[in-house]
Amino acid sequence: MKTDNKKLSEPWFKHDFNASSDMKLQKIRRKYGIEAIGIYWMLVELLYRQNGQATMDDLETEIYDKRMPEDKAQAVIKMCFNISSDGIVTCARIDNAIKEREELSETRAKAAKKRYEKRVVPLPDWMDEDGNVKEYKSKPEKEKPLSDEEYESLSKKLFGDDDK
Repeated sequence: MKTDNKKLSEPWFKHDFNASSDMKLQKIRRKYGIEAIGIYWMLVELLYRQNGQATMDDLETEIYDKRMPEDKAQAVIKMCFNISSDGIVTCARIDNAIKEREELSETRAKAAKKRYEKRVVPLPDWMDEDGNVKEYKSKPEKEKPLSDEEYESLSKKLFGDDDK
C-alpha cells in the first residue's frame, strides 16, 4: 500500500465518533441549530492550529472570515470554551489532547533513537557524525626526500648488496 507523504505531514486531531451525543453539543444544536455544530468544529480546528489557545480577537477574525453568524458563534464560545480575564480562549480537552500527542511523539522518538543506536555501525575515524569527511586542522607533513645515505641503505635492503 502506497502512502501519500503529504497526508502524513498534515496536522490532525482525534475526533470522537460519538461527539454528537455530547450533552453540550446537544444543547447547542437544540438551541442554535445544526449550523452551531459546524461553528463549534471550526473553532476547535482554530484552537488546534493555535496550539490550544487563541485570543478573542483571533476567534472574531475566524468568525468573520468564515462568515459565521456572530450571535451563534459567541454562544458556542461561551458554552464550550474557557475564556480567561485577559481574553485568552482555551479548552481543557484540547489542551489534554495536545499534551498527549506531544508525550506520544517524545516516547516514539526515544524508542526510534534506541532502535537506531542498536543497529548503527560505528563510523570510521575519518568521518564525522553526519557522515562527512572530517576536516583536519593541520595538513599532513610532506615526506622529505631521502638523503643519499638513507637511499643507499634502503636500496640495499630492498635489492640486496651489489658490491659483493
